[in-house]
Amino acid sequence: MSDVKISNTKKVDRKLKWLLIRHGESTWNESGRIQGWSNPHLSETGRKQAERLAARLKRTKISHLYTSPLRRARQTATAVAEATGLKACPVEELKEICLGDWEGLTPFQVDRQFSNGYASWLKDPHSVRIPNAEGSRPFVQRISRAFQRLRQETSEGTVAVVTHGGVIAAYLSSLLGSDFDRTLLSIQLDNTGLTTLEWINGHPSVRGVNDHRHLGGNVAARGWHAQAVRTGKSG
Repeated sequence: MSDVKISNTKKVDRKLKWLLIRHGESTWNESGRIQGWSNPHLSETGRKQAERLAARLKRTKISHLYTSPLRRARQTATAVAEATGLKACPVEELKEICLGDWEGLTPFQVDRQFSNGYASWLKDPHSVRIPNAEGSRPFVQRISRAFQRLRQETSEGTVAVVTHGGVIAAYLSSLLGSDFDRTLLSIQLDNTGLTTLEWINGHPSVRGVNDHRHLGGNVAARGWHAQAVRTGKSG
């Protein structure tokens, strides 16, 4: 009878974690203006939010830090970079959706100038044609391609991505195979809130959405959801 060799080798699971982070409050979040590709900087509240986020992430072992090139995201990512010692790498494709002629306006101004366009958008975003805007379908495709490329660059460890509410909603809808409009208007994504995704051996799962415990109750968070969007506190 031949000897039977039993291997004690344990299969090692390969784990990749992503922290998707919405930027801190911008001056246009503060004043209720639609942002899109426009480039306001962080408000005083936004800078405090970024500092608290950075203090929290200083205790996290992050291997890569990516950011949207727009100023509100870059300034948030800079605070994280200074706390962690990482370099914040800008990725052009991680910009918010372009909202064309609506950018810089409040929802009230949009409704007045574009025949209740904002009220219609809140009911069915895909049906509303915003002049000179990107469009939701090409936006979701752009975001899906961008994250697919980033996943090819990193297969293990923890990756932080500082971006925008629309971008996070777009990627969640793509990852989960859900409707973008419904995801966008249903999900709560506050300033500097963390959405955590994990891949174990290539299989994705959503581990948490909009975790902003680092803010406590002292620094206001403005959310990406239907009511917040109604007042322009989005992007």
